[in-house]
Amino acid sequence: MNKFQRQAVVFSLLGAACIAGGMGMKDYIPYSPLIGWLFGLICQILALLSAIKWNREQRGPTN
Repeated sequence: MNKFQRQAVVFSLLGAACIAGGMGMKDYIPYSPLIGWLFGLICQILALLSAIKWNREQRGPTN
């Protein structure tokens, strides 16, 4: 696995964990679902950017 591929996997899993954690803590912390979804969205966007970088690296330079 290269660096960008590993980052995409980690950010995807972290995004899912943030969403699940936010939903799980809704009885204990006010606004935790909102916070969890926001952090999850940020992590998913970072995963997408890492996947795009990995794809560009795989294709090689285009001249």
